[in-house]
Amino acid sequence: VRIETATQPLIAPHIDLDSKDNIYHALFYQLQIKACYTRSNKSEASEYVLNPIAIIQRGVIIYLLATRTDDPKAIIRTFALHRFASVEILDSTAVTPNDFHLDSYLDAGSMGFTHPLLSQLPDRGKNTPIELRFTKRAGKSLTESKLSDDQIVVFNDDETLTIHATVNL
Repeated sequence: VRIETATQPLIAPHIDLDSKDNIYHALFYQLQIKACYTRSNKSEASEYVLNPIAIIQRGVIIYLLATRTDDPKAIIRTFALHRFASVEILDSTAVTPNDFHLDSYLDAGSMGFTHPLLSQLPDRGKNTPIELRFTKRAGKSLTESKLSDDQIVVFNDDETLTIHATVNL
């Protein structure tokens, strides 16, 4: 048995193992962490006190979902594990927003691709009807692996096919 990825294979970035162990421990025991973290758009690390909520792996990147204690709105943020330089487990209990449900968070497309224009669409681009037109050869794989349960394929007279589906943009 062999598994071939459908995308370009990527090599996972290096993760500081002590930081990873401390994050997982804090998450399991619902404890806050003090973290030295470098954001992707910064060159220097910042220190944050975080409430760990969940771990999500997307491709080769592992993310921590957490809120920052200095954020009164308790916005759920993603932190890539490979950007943590150090993590200290605190004695204080982590606070998870009352209305947070991991499946609902993921179903809402929070870990998917985002663009500011999506905020202008109904339901932020969720359940959007699309129409795609391909040559028969180019669209063949989408006749075998559907984009959605409601997908309809129309074979056109000009050797093309049109696919109608409802997707999350």
